[in-house]
Amino acid sequence: MAEQERRTKAERREEKRQRRQEEEAAAAAAARRARLRNGAIAVSLVTVLGVLTYLALGNLTPTIEDAITVAQSDIDEARATSGCEVLDITPIESSQHYDPSTAPPEEVLYTQGRPTATGPHYEQPGPIFSGVRDQQLDERATTHNLEHGSVSIWFDPEQVSDDEVAEIDDLVVTLNEAGFDDNQGRAGILASPYTDPGIDSGKAIAIRSWAQGMDCDGWDADYAYGWIAQNFGSRGPAPEAPLGQYPEDVLEISDEAGGDDTGDTESDG
Repeated sequence: MAEQERRTKAERREEKRQRRQEEEAAAAAAARRARLRNGAIAVSLVTVLGVLTYLALGNLTPTIEDAITVAQSDIDEARATSGCEVLDITPIESSQHYDPSTAPPEEVLYTQGRPTATGPHYEQPGPIFSGVRDQQLDERATTHNLEHGSVSIWFDPEQVSDDEVAEIDDLVVTLNEAGFDDNQGRAGILASPYTDPGIDSGKAIAIRSWAQGMDCDGWDADYAYGWIAQNFGSRGPAPEAPLGQYPEDVLEISDEAGGDDTGDTESDG
């Protein structure tokens, strides 16, 4: 009976995952359409009105047609079934800024846990990319991003499939293009492989915001959405959180039940 229940639960999770993928694909397509529309308008007006008009329109942010809404019950279930553990991280008081040419190595700066969620860092934050990076990002740069309220998603490529990396990429592209990236390089959603030295917990996914972290055995967009909605920018505890204003019309958490098995899971925090 227990095996049958687990199998049924897995089937329900797969159905939810498929629905979520469809929603993400639709949201990503809408964001890209909006970006193309805005880009076409900008080019036309540049021709007619000149460089000043072009610069003004360059600040327009694409929006998605409808906010992504995730039920709290789905977030809780995703954490439980993905083996997520919220980490106990003590903020490092020193936020010393280093010139990249003279900064100590990452293994010297970050001894509390890797990937880090707090500590000294480069004097400039790293760039906010549209999607998943091919090469591992430098934590001395991304830690400055976290100080501004960013959220970073690190993954072990040996434990995460190509399809799951594509799902992470879709999530990052959709959210950044819809408003989480303010286009000024101050805050956004980052995603990168993490192989050197590897995620300390040995888990597949490490999600970080300033002085906060959660490691998971597998990938699920629902728990990532939940973490971002609770900890990004002005909703989180980062020292310079106001630099990452939360786009309220992009991602929401609903208290409504997200499935028919909401009573058999627990949140890890």
